[in-house]
Amino acid sequence: RVAAERVAAQWAAAEWVASERVAAEWAAAERVAAEWAAAQWAAVELVAAERAVAERVAAEWAAAQWAAAERVAA
Repeated sequence: RVAAERVAAQWAAAEWVASERVAAEWAAAERVAAEWAAAQWAAVELVAAERAVAERVAAEWAAAQWAAAERVAA
């Protein structure tokens, strides 16, 4: 009986350690997922900023072309 209780206690302790390990791995996975999502969001923001710059440059180029065409026509 004492041996059985000892085995049961060791089993319970092993299950506790396993559950703690699973909880730690789950927390780490959630942290990695959050970091990945933040990196994805930053990439989207960067692409949007680069697109805005490209659109502004294109608009400035078109305005310069238009001004040049008006000078040639005048």
